[in-house]
Amino acid sequence: MAEVVNINTFPTGEPALKHLAPYTEPGAAMDSSARNPPPKCHPGTREKIGRKLGTWLDDHRQEPNMMWLHGPAGTGKSAIAQTFAEHCYERGRLGAAFFFSRPNERNKPETVIPTLAYQLAFHCRSFNAALSDQLASDPQWMTKAPHVQLKRLIIEPLSILQAQEDECIRKPFMIILDGLDECEGERAQFDFVGMINEASQLNLPLLWLICSRPEAHLQYTFSRVAYCGREKLLLDDECRRDVDRYLHDELARIKDEYADITPALWPSEDQFDELSSSASGLFVFASTGVKYIGDPTHADPVNQLKKLLSFLKHADAIGANNPLATLDLLYTQILNDVPEEKFPTTQRILGYLINGVQVPIFYQPTQVVCNFLHIDKSAFYSALRKLHSVIAVPAPEDASKTLLRFHHASFQDFLKDPNRSGRFVADVRKASVDAAKLGLFWHSIDTTRFHTNDGWHFDGEHRHASLPDLKWVSPDNEERVSRDVAVTATQCFWVFGDLSNARDEDLFSLAHGLDFRYVDQYYFPQLADWLYREDPTDSIVRTKPSNELDMRLLEYLRTVIGQGRADPATFPWKDADTWASRRRTYFFIGHGEKTTIVCVTECRDRWAKHTLNLDKEPTPQQIQEYQNCLVKFKWSETPDYEERAETVAKTAEGENGVVSVQ
Repeated sequence: MAEVVNINTFPTGEPALKHLAPYTEPGAAMDSSARNPPPKCHPGTREKIGRKLGTWLDDHRQEPNMMWLHGPAGTGKSAIAQTFAEHCYERGRLGAAFFFSRPNERNKPETVIPTLAYQLAFHCRSFNAALSDQLASDPQWMTKAPHVQLKRLIIEPLSILQAQEDECIRKPFMIILDGLDECEGERAQFDFVGMINEASQLNLPLLWLICSRPEAHLQYTFSRVAYCGREKLLLDDECRRDVDRYLHDELARIKDEYADITPALWPSEDQFDELSSSASGLFVFASTGVKYIGDPTHADPVNQLKKLLSFLKHADAIGANNPLATLDLLYTQILNDVPEEKFPTTQRILGYLINGVQVPIFYQPTQVVCNFLHIDKSAFYSALRKLHSVIAVPAPEDASKTLLRFHHASFQDFLKDPNRSGRFVADVRKASVDAAKLGLFWHSIDTTRFHTNDGWHFDGEHRHASLPDLKWVSPDNEERVSRDVAVTATQCFWVFGDLSNARDEDLFSLAHGLDFRYVDQYYFPQLADWLYREDPTDSIVRTKPSNELDMRLLEYLRTVIGQGRADPATFPWKDADTWASRRRTYFFIGHGEKTTIVCVTECRDRWAKHTLNLDKEPTPQQIQEYQNCLVKFKWSETPDYEERAETVAKTAEGENGVVSVQ
């Protein structure tokens, strides 16, 4: 900003421009060299929103004088604002435009009103004269609060021109504020929306277009604003077609520019489809990719495209030469806004969300996720307050039925790659360990309180009272949320199959503390296999009896299977070999009275898991149920099974000194 002049020497009648200039931000203007080249809509794209804005400009009487255009990061809001600003200028209807930019420090709230007034004075001589008189009446207007400046520097000069029926305001001027979310301070953003809303209801010859990301505080602010139009940019089919058109035209331009080195059929259909799929309607991704492909310093678009597509598949293939640097800068900037003390919670949520994308069982409504993570409503919304531009965060009233999701997969990819996200990396392994811990925590509470009598028929519907200590429920959804948390906890046992070299003492301790008599028997192999892989010497998982209690469990198993044969299981756990049509194996898990013996019966493409505990001898009903299972499996002790069983038994006996149940 230029050096401030002594406003107390302002002479009556001197033009306003000279004396406003020191208080303005010239780089925020539509045609500023600081923004050259500015983002613009590619020809033939964003036509629908362009027509809506054009109609509003020409026939504003049918619409409010204020409109909020919002959408996720990278959807082209600034390009739309720039293109529309140029359209208004060509029509002689542009009053002013302020393009906020936090990285370029064009975000000081005290410069906004002076900049708008300066541009209005530049575009309209009559306004210039009226503003000059206004400044002459009190040379200290430039030091006033923004709402006072708006009244004195814009509203009052326009009111004077209205009273004079000046020709220059026969049609309203358009004022555009782009990127309001980048204005310094949420309070200032809130105040600007309120001021503009009040001004828009004064029947002045002004239309106000505000463009921003849908940050939480702005959603709240605009929800309290009356007489304001709203347009939401969606990553829909139309947006994807627009991005495809942009990609097609830009790649054709690059091909013409490098006609001597690009093949006639470049890019191939598969390459274009892959690039289009990755962009998925996100203009910022497409523009970043095009810049990389056509980079004149490389002058090799064919190879650049290959590298980009390779990067999208294997990010480490390019190393430090990141073709998505611009997009990464945008995402880094967004994450930098998260307060440091909030970020650990933010990171846990992001990690869970990434796991949810990879493991569909984690896909649960937002309120369920919060309770599962032991995060209350306030902490959740505080942690994601700055991330509404990259994550679809449902309103509290919708959280019980709406999923938490990324706006675009590119943000997920950014978070997973430490070379791109740096300190913001979402450690998927750590998130999986966290999910496993929480799964054991909730499953332990659930089973020891409500499932001690389930036996072989675990109540997967969780038709019981609500879990204790849920962080965010209401009377009308507590039962459902509790059930979904319990289901999620049970499903977390699948995570153990993917945990490798993830020794975490807290997780290991939680697993050791389980009462295995009541754990859902369906998931025992995954948990037992993980425990074995973490520490093969740990006796919590074993295939031979280690004490009298284990021997009693072995007798229980012999009672259930009758004259059949069962062999000690082998770890690491392996599914039945393709050549083995049948097998029945067992192992012990747990210590003392909490031990259970697990019997896994496999027959071709069918299998069943049954557990026996020390506190209950096998009942006649259980014995009959197991025999019914064998009939259903068409089980028989045929020679091929006997041969396979003998091999397993000999191997187990040689390694562990274990004898099979006969």
